[in-house]
Amino acid sequence: SVEIVPLPFVGDIENADGAVNLFGRVSLTRRFESADLSLSYQRRANNASGLGTSTNLDIATGNYDWRIDRRWRLRIAAGWQRQQSTSDVPQNLQLLAGSAGETLFFDDAGRLLAGPSGARWQVFGVGRVTNLFQAGLVDNAIDITSYTAQVNVDRRLTERSKVFLLANYLRQETDSDFSSSQTLDDFRIQLGFNWEFDPIEL
Repeated sequence: SVEIVPLPFVGDIENADGAVNLFGRVSLTRRFESADLSLSYQRRANNASGLGTSTNLDIATGNYDWRIDRRWRLRIAAGWQRQQSTSDVPQNLQLLAGSAGETLFFDDAGRLLAGPSGARWQVFGVGRVTNLFQAGLVDNAIDITSYTAQVNVDRRLTERSKVFLLANYLRQETDSDFSSSQTLDDFRIQLGFNWEFDPIEL
């Protein structure tokens, strides 16, 4: 069995300030003779932060679909997304016992033993957490910005087949007071062939 022991806080505890956030969505669509253009923006809440706080998610997208002729088609899509924490996040530190560490003993099944008798494995220098201490509030807990771009060109060969070329680009910039800043760039190209089979009669 697993025993969960709550740890007490020492020192003063500071509460995060409240915040008022506005959410909504707006979109614009324009149809041309042989093309479609759409733009959209939305702001919503997102609970998948991993830090015990919700985040604000801003998303802007743009799509252009051009039917060049009966065989060729070009589609372009671009997007921007930013995720930020809605409120300050407490930075809690763990306080260890004054000793340099203790030794834990485990049996063959990985169960923790009270002493060395019957132990199969030992782990040395284990620190025991006794209390929690709030070092302060972090304002910039989450700040992730993503940029995406996609170009898709396809040419129809017959009524049921076509070839396509797809290029994708992603850039993600992460900035947080909890971790170092990181930038990710990803570029992919796909070349493929599509064939549409006859409908299956049931």
